[in-house]
Amino acid sequence: MTTMHMKPELDEEGIPILTAPLADRDVVVTDDLQLAERLSGLSTTAIVRALLASEPFRQQLEELAARLARQIHEDMQRELQPMLEAALEQALEDSKTRAVEAIHQQLEASLPGLLARTFRKD
Repeated sequence: MTTMHMKPELDEEGIPILTAPLADRDVVVTDDLQLAERLSGLSTTAIVRALLASEPFRQQLEELAARLARQIHEDMQRELQPMLEAALEQALEDSKTRAVEAIHQQLEASLPGLLARTFRKD
């Protein structure tokens, strides 16, 4: 019999060999085991309904959904960030060009009047 301090015996593939299987009296019955016993022999639909009615199962689904949503958000952010940065850079470059053109046109339009006022004051 193996103890916690001894390394278990391994098969050819490195999988531990169970040398002391648990007797029925050693098995601790949990809610999951009770649920499995109740579900055995039921139809698929009945099993699905029973699982969805189970609070621990619904909590696991909610946790899984939250982790999945977080992972999808992070993946999308990581994938879209370079494209968004490039689009922002292009938009800023386009707006800079338009701003320079608008300033240039404004100066051309107002320069004669500014020069005329400047020379009149002297």
